[in-house]
Amino acid sequence: MDQPWGIGFGLVRDLLGPFGTIRMKRVVAPVALRQVYARTSGMVAQAATTTAKPFPVWSAVPSVNLRPQAWEGNSIVFFGGNILCDITNTYNWNDIRYFSVDGACGSSLAETVIATDALLLQAVLVTPWNISASLSCKVVSDGGLISAVYKSCTQYIQDARAFLSSIVDNETVAAPQAQGQLVKSLVRDGQGVAYAQYLSLDQVYNPDTDSLDCTDYVLDHVNVFAKTEPYIKLFSWLYLFDWVEGRREVVSFQGDVGSLTLISGVSALAKGSVNALEIPVILAAYIHPLVQYETAIVFWVACLSRRKFVGTLVDSFGSAGRCFRARGHAVAMLSSAGLSVQHMNQATGFLPTAAPILTTLLSSGELTWLTYILNDLFSFLTMHYTGDYSTASSIFAWAATAICSFVSPVTHHATLSRSLATCTLAASSEC
Repeated sequence: MDQPWGIGFGLVRDLLGPFGTIRMKRVVAPVALRQVYARTSGMVAQAATTTAKPFPVWSAVPSVNLRPQAWEGNSIVFFGGNILCDITNTYNWNDIRYFSVDGACGSSLAETVIATDALLLQAVLVTPWNISASLSCKVVSDGGLISAVYKSCTQYIQDARAFLSSIVDNETVAAPQAQGQLVKSLVRDGQGVAYAQYLSLDQVYNPDTDSLDCTDYVLDHVNVFAKTEPYIKLFSWLYLFDWVEGRREVVSFQGDVGSLTLISGVSALAKGSVNALEIPVILAAYIHPLVQYETAIVFWVACLSRRKFVGTLVDSFGSAGRCFRARGHAVAMLSSAGLSVQHMNQATGFLPTAAPILTTLLSSGELTWLTYILNDLFSFLTMHYTGDYSTASSIFAWAATAICSFVSPVTHHATLSRSLATCTLAASSEC
């Protein structure tokens, strides 16, 4: 790195060690945290489908700025949370964005977390309720000075706790909270995930330049579940949930002098259309071999007849292809399950639809054509016994198909097999 370094890089060097020895390592969200997220999101989703009571609504602005108590004070000025950049002349009275993949320096945008109704309800569910709503909201409302955020936040937490108490018992609420305590110990003591900011603890306004003459710069970091910050826990869970969802990253900076594990700013999710070719099994996969079979049978009949068609022969062998051409929908119907979009209380989702009984019976009956073809093809072996079993075998095939369709119907399933490919030409990644 070019010298001389600025004030910010000097603070980073003093904290971590000489540049060139600092290693950056991406930290994966621990399994326990992902389990808490899965459990609480499942409870919220179940509540949305089973209860008609309205969910509590966050009426304040969705982007909230989190400020720990350690950073409270009229004399503190924020110069950013991106330790990959040096301190610039850009400052704010609220904490500025943390480091992110875009690598932007000199931004004055405030660091915010998106407060959605679902994630907030999960955070309320996993946070102990012995902390009052008013104290929890001070960390996102400038110590309670922003009345619009403070009142809305306090009202939301009170409504959320009342809502959860009305739909689940105390034991159900205690389970995710106990699991959350284990995650807090892991994230706080084991991984040491923290927020970081360049701060100026003392400054003087210069009227000649209309700017602040700042002194006493520090690179301060606060653990997301610091024991000295009892009121930050609720909204720290929103940062951790963003980590699980992939909106944020946690990076460990390890140097010869010290180490620091920081959570990043939010990153926009990459969105794109689904590639239809990625669907491995579709209806065409069933129809294609049947069409091939029909073509082969017709070609075989043409070769054997040598343009001398006999009515019975053509009808018998032609039925093989006609079965799959005209009755192919029966195969597709019995091997497919329907989905419908339905609104359940406060949730909308896909639900399986059962085929009508008459439709299943008729579709099963169509498959008796296959039994007829097999009986006809092997009649030269069974000869005069063909008539004794052909009718019974068709009825048995129809009954067996119908019973299997009712007892063990086709169900939906999805398999996730994610892979990441690096495109060296475009210097990008594809999932």
